Formats: sequence, structure tokens, C-alpha cells
Amino acid sequence: MFLESWLIKKTEWTSLNRRYLRFIQAEKNEIIRIVEGSEPGVNWTLHELGIHNSTFYGWYNRYKQYGYDGLAPGQADRRFFWIQIPSEEKQKVVELALEYPGLSPRALAHCIVDHEG
Repeated sequence: MFLESWLIKKTEWTSLNRRYLRFIQAEKNEIIRIVEGSEPGVNWTLHELGIHNSTFYGWYNRYKQYGYDGLAPGQADRRFFWIQIPSEEKQKVVELALEYPGLSPRALAHCIVDHEG
């Protein structure tokens, strides 16, 4: 039952040229059950389902660690930005901007590069 509805869902998403297919908690659980009970092996089953090994094993590890609740979609941590300016640098920019209030952001950037390095 689930496998047929999932294949239809996968076909519909593929026809829309979607790159990623999101699964709800129950679907992830059912996929884990299908893979655990498959005769041909994990890799072949995952290939037939169109699921990457790393994706499946991420689900499986969370399932083994936290149970069914581990399959729920997580919230992204929005507090971390990999391109964030360090606090000291930010403070230098603010001080320079207050010192030269007539400079545009572009001119301020040139001033920082020329004088501060």
C-alpha cells in the first residue's frame, strides 16, 4: 500500500523536475521497515526506491537513537551563520562608519581595505 503510493508520489515529483523529495515521519518509518525486511539487500532496495544511502542511514541512526520521534523533521539552527563577521571586526566597521558618516557603504569598504588592511 505505502510503496505504491510512494512510487506515485515519486513519479509526480520527478515529472515536476524536483531535485529533493521530502518524507514525513510515517513514510521514513515505512521505508526503514521495507529496507529491514528486504531480501535482495539494503543497497539494491535503496537504489530501487531512489533514496541515497547516506540519507537512509541518517534516518536509521536517528531512529535507533531516538525511536520513532527521531524521524520527525528537525528545525534548522538559524542562530549560526558561516559567513558572519566576527564581533571585533563588526565593531571596527561601526566605529569607522561613525567617524566618517558621509561615506557610502562602498566608499567605507574601500577606506577599510586601504587603511585597515
